[in-house]
Amino acid sequence: MYIPANTNIPLLDKKGEKQVDFYLSTTGAQLTGNYAFSDKYAIMATSSFSYKNFSDYYDFWDYVFDGTSSESSFFDESEFAHHYNEIGFGRYNIFDSRIKGELFCGIGYGVAKDKLSSDDYIVTYSYSNEYWLGFVQYNFGRRFRKVDIGGGIRVGYSAFSFTFPDEDLPILVYTTDNFNNFFIEPSFIVKFGNENIKFVIRAGGSLVKTWDFDNNIETTKGMGDFLINTTSVHISFGINFNF
Repeated sequence: MYIPANTNIPLLDKKGEKQVDFYLSTTGAQLTGNYAFSDKYAIMATSSFSYKNFSDYYDFWDYVFDGTSSESSFFDESEFAHHYNEIGFGRYNIFDSRIKGELFCGIGYGVAKDKLSSDDYIVTYSYSNEYWLGFVQYNFGRRFRKVDIGGGIRVGYSAFSFTFPDEDLPILVYTTDNFNNFFIEPSFIVKFGNENIKFVIRAGGSLVKTWDFDNNIETTKGMGDFLINTTSVHISFGINFNF
């Protein structure tokens, strides 16, 4: 399962500038770092973590069974977790002014895991979804003395490898299916504070389209289209350190 992280929008200004941000959001916790290593180019990195997604929204088994269903002999252990890391490279301060423009591209890797157990714990099903993600994003904004305002648009492609128990077989055997996502993610950011420390509010959306997915097994995998195509809006609050 792909859970969108809030897009990193550094709005870098000059060579040598370094930023570290920490966020808590509706999709998890996130740590970002940005470094302008030359007059034109910079690198950025993001790491995000979601345990039970704070709300279990993306946890299919919690959604279906709610841990108490009398219609099933299985229950959700609610240990759903998602990890994602990415690194990017690009050009910053394209306009060489207070109006900032940035163009980044990069690659990321993510994994989501969950378990489903029988009432007597004799059977435990494990689910794992790994993916590689490539992206291009354009950021824009304006930096003032105490306030930064900006936005960004990210376009990307991800390739998934989903491993799940094949319930059609008499013994527990795991099967792996592959599918792909294309996504568009707009974001908006406001930073306010002093030159070195700012509080940050970020909001964004994710429009995801999936293909090459076997709809004949969506019920056994718990991965119907309405759960894969996670079009959503998310918001985060955090703090930015600028060195």
